[in-house]
Amino acid sequence: MKLKPARFSLCLLLAALATSLAPAGENMIGQMSQNEGMLVLPAQGKVVIDGDLKDWDWSGRVWMFADAAVRDSYSAEVAAMWDADNLYLAAKWKDPTPMFSAIDPAINPNDGWKSDSWQMRMGMGDRTLWVTTWYYTAGKQSALHLAYWRNPADAKNGTAEQILIANPGSTSLGKGAEMAYKADPDGKGFVQEIRLPWNLLFKAVPEIKPGLAMRLGCEFLWGDVTGGKAPPAHRIADNMAKGRTDRQFYWTTKDAWGEARLVEKGNVPVRQYGIATVQSARIEGTVPVRVSVPVTAKRFTIAIDDEQGNRVRNLAGDLDPRDYAMKEEGAIRSVEVKWDCLDDAGAQVKPGAYKIRGLAHDGLDALYEMCFYNPGTPPWATGDGRGAWGADHTAPIAVAAAGDGMAVSFPGAEGGSGTIGLGADGRKSWGEKCERRLEGAAGGGRISRHQG
Repeated sequence: MKLKPARFSLCLLLAALATSLAPAGENMIGQMSQNEGMLVLPAQGKVVIDGDLKDWDWSGRVWMFADAAVRDSYSAEVAAMWDADNLYLAAKWKDPTPMFSAIDPAINPNDGWKSDSWQMRMGMGDRTLWVTTWYYTAGKQSALHLAYWRNPADAKNGTAEQILIANPGSTSLGKGAEMAYKADPDGKGFVQEIRLPWNLLFKAVPEIKPGLAMRLGCEFLWGDVTGGKAPPAHRIADNMAKGRTDRQFYWTTKDAWGEARLVEKGNVPVRQYGIATVQSARIEGTVPVRVSVPVTAKRFTIAIDDEQGNRVRNLAGDLDPRDYAMKEEGAIRSVEVKWDCLDDAGAQVKPGAYKIRGLAHDGLDALYEMCFYNPGTPPWATGDGRGAWGADHTAPIAVAAAGDGMAVSFPGAEGGSGTIGLGADGRKSWGEKCERRLEGAAGGGRISRHQG
């Protein structure tokens, strides 16, 4: 597919402007998103809770993912809006097993977090609460569990809880709350849309107006094909307080929950995310080159030609449009790359009119199927000690011959074997159990054999 063509004129004065450099790892730490606060935009009219999101201003969305390498499979784009009566929340999930939970809210209301669950950690002035949401697949029911801390400053004092369950196929949860789910056409994700009345969140509802701030931490947990009978397959905790990165016990670390602030106007600049290694080579300049690509596009390229069609600059090659996104409307995403007014040889271009040419496409995907496992025969532990392989935390560092076999030592083993014996055929014949402080097993890294 081709980019929508554009034409523009340049003034050399623009090239004299200072280049605006983006910070390395923008809104990220390593490969993980690091959102420090989010904006709650004003609703532009009546919001229908149907999972469609056509009545949403999506410009304020934040993107949450634990690893950029798998964000097409495990991530959530989250947005919030407000009016005088309600807080609106929506998430666009990427999920290999979308909307699949075997947790019946009528039987196990406290277990909804185990599969495809959005948990909110909320500080609402005089009240602290947890909100857990999920979709019970077999019953076709939305469920919302509220747990209000008895002591707003400390979860150790317990919680007062209630569960709201929609009738099959309905979006109404009761008490003014509403929630809808809608599967993506490609079967790789879904949309979740929620309406929460302010009086369900605040103990004493304050004046609802721009500037009102609350804490809104988000945890997303993905289930697998068991729908919650096995531990969650993936987890994200994001929207952090400024400077906080501690996510391990996020649900009780209320000071780490990020701020959500009501703003007066919408249509805000779309938040961008840049991996530090990518940001260090990010294309920067003074003249914005903005093009429109399909939201499904995974890669794009931009080139600049003069009026005669001669190539002046290969500006952007094989980039991820999400790293340069400025705005998204329906099926179209607007991306922007800044040009420094230089040609491919590094010389400043002459004033004049130039044309943009480009290409966008869906990219080539590599799917994770399985790990290579290990050389064990079989690769899992067996009662006779011949299965599996060595240590779980370290590589082997020492070996000693013993007859027609050998012993191999690993310096540290929390699981598996710290020392293993191999026969002449290279197969494991025995393993020294973990957590034994033996030389060569988990301690000194030395190994020896008896000569007698």
